[in-house]
Amino acid sequence: MQNMDKLKRFVPFLILLTFLAPSILQSVTSQEEQIRRPVIFVYSMEANFQPEGHFNAYSETGFIWHAGVNMYSQLAPHTLGTSKYYPELATNWTYDGNWLVVKLRNDVKWHDGQPFTSKDVWSTFILRKIRGYSEWSSHVIDDIQIVDNYTIKFHVLGLKDLALDYILSAYINGPYHVFKKYVDEYISNPENVDAIGVELNSFTPRTVSEGAVGTGPFMLVNMTASDLWLKKFDGFYDANKITIDYIHGIKEPSNEIGWGYFFSNTADWGEPFSPVSVADALAAQGVKVLYAPSGRHDFIIFNLKRPLLSNKLFRQALAYSINRTELINAINYPCWHETKWVTPYSSYFITNWLNESFLNSLNKYEYNPEKAKAIFAQLGLTYNSKGQLCYSNGTVITFYAKFPAPWTDIALLMQNLATQLNRIGITVIPLGLDWATVATAETNGDFDIVWDAIGGDHPFMQGFDATGGSGFPTYASFPKVIEWKGQQLNLTQFFINWGNAKSVDEQKVYVKELAEIYNDYLFAIPFADVEAQFYGSQRFIYPPSDSPAWMTTDYARGIIVAQLFFPGTFGLNMSYWGIKPQQPTTPIELYIVGGLVIVIVILVIALFLMRKK
Repeated sequence: MQNMDKLKRFVPFLILLTFLAPSILQSVTSQEEQIRRPVIFVYSMEANFQPEGHFNAYSETGFIWHAGVNMYSQLAPHTLGTSKYYPELATNWTYDGNWLVVKLRNDVKWHDGQPFTSKDVWSTFILRKIRGYSEWSSHVIDDIQIVDNYTIKFHVLGLKDLALDYILSAYINGPYHVFKKYVDEYISNPENVDAIGVELNSFTPRTVSEGAVGTGPFMLVNMTASDLWLKKFDGFYDANKITIDYIHGIKEPSNEIGWGYFFSNTADWGEPFSPVSVADALAAQGVKVLYAPSGRHDFIIFNLKRPLLSNKLFRQALAYSINRTELINAINYPCWHETKWVTPYSSYFITNWLNESFLNSLNKYEYNPEKAKAIFAQLGLTYNSKGQLCYSNGTVITFYAKFPAPWTDIALLMQNLATQLNRIGITVIPLGLDWATVATAETNGDFDIVWDAIGGDHPFMQGFDATGGSGFPTYASFPKVIEWKGQQLNLTQFFINWGNAKSVDEQKVYVKELAEIYNDYLFAIPFADVEAQFYGSQRFIYPPSDSPAWMTTDYARGIIVAQLFFPGTFGLNMSYWGIKPQQPTTPIELYIVGGLVIVIVILVIALFLMRKK
């Protein structure tokens, strides 16, 4: 009885312990989680750093896109192949007649501390106008107005569904306080757009103080010739959701070096395309290999201002001279797939717009060297004693095929292309150059044949870039007017009319017509639809390849965006970093733990009292 009285004295203490135990446990857990190393995400980047690299997205040379997409934000990222958008800088958007009205967050800052306002969105789209981006040059929008500090509106002429993608998915990377000089000059003197564009092209910010700033979750720290460092921006409005402290970008000058990073567990994430044997070897040692449809559509592009290449019949003969199956087999990369139809559209989504019976009725340009030779003869071309195809005056026909040398898959492709055309007598010399040189040559029309690829999941976007020649970059070789069915067809006006289409059914009329035009005119020869091929180290936990997080935005940013919109889908393997994985613990569970603590305490006290007795 006496012992029971003593035990009762502990009851208030036990009740207090019931309530304090969960807090004590949480405190211990929090202290344990605070003892951690900084988590560094090592990314293998296809980019030039110092001295060529910079963060002016409106320059034709050197923009470090793979880092930039983690520095900049979008109004609302778009999930590929869907109509879903996730609010980022924008809080909501609605159409008021033909005006798309976008409301913005009011708690955003640039990395240099300047507040983000609607004027920064305005200046970004004015810069896009200076550079001739598709939404302006194809007349999808024709005006943008600031309503107040956190409201902006766009006047949409047509294709309201596509305008959403152009506008909401755009990276807001033209802060007014950084690009004020160029924007103000254009507003004052729009007729000087070409000169302003040249001046804008020479702006190369490489530090925060020079203007290399964004509103995204990571900000620039340092850049050398071989690597680049970003750190989590504490002023980011959702910084608490970002579990990565630093991004370390290491230069990937070739696919082979990229493979080496993953064989040595140096990099966490990257896109060094690889053949089946390498992908299998990496997977065997625990590297995660992922594939995802990307909407990428690869082409062999011709300079239509060069002799012979300007002739439609000769381009068709080239199409008959190229075995596209052999091209894909020569590459031997699992992410490359031979395109089904000779149109400007990716096979991944075009059947949503055109039925397969129509697509199969188009000329497939199946490999037929004899038909190609018949066209050569029709054009008055002859072969010399060495089997080389010549102009009528006996000069050997020679073309240079330019491509970015560092990428093994593209190098294999262009080597095989040269082999195939040499086989039929056309002398083609592959010319591997650095990426920036190839891009500049293509933009300036300084090429005979060049490799390129386009993306996007709307046929207007792919058709415009592959045919119209007024997009960004501007393909100087593409004509604005062509002969079609006995009449002059102005391609710019064609896209303006398409842009004014009021319904999906009306759009499909233009999609079909452009497929027919392209299939006959052959501005370029499409040969492959390419999946994205990614590698990740064991330091990460991966989503399935069809995760909506994966398909939300550009792959270099997928991990970060997934943390914001799809928590837990795409994250770190925290155990690798010596950090105890955080298990969600509900208050009920904590009280159960507290109850168990009380039972143990009661048993200990009871045993103590029994021994004392």
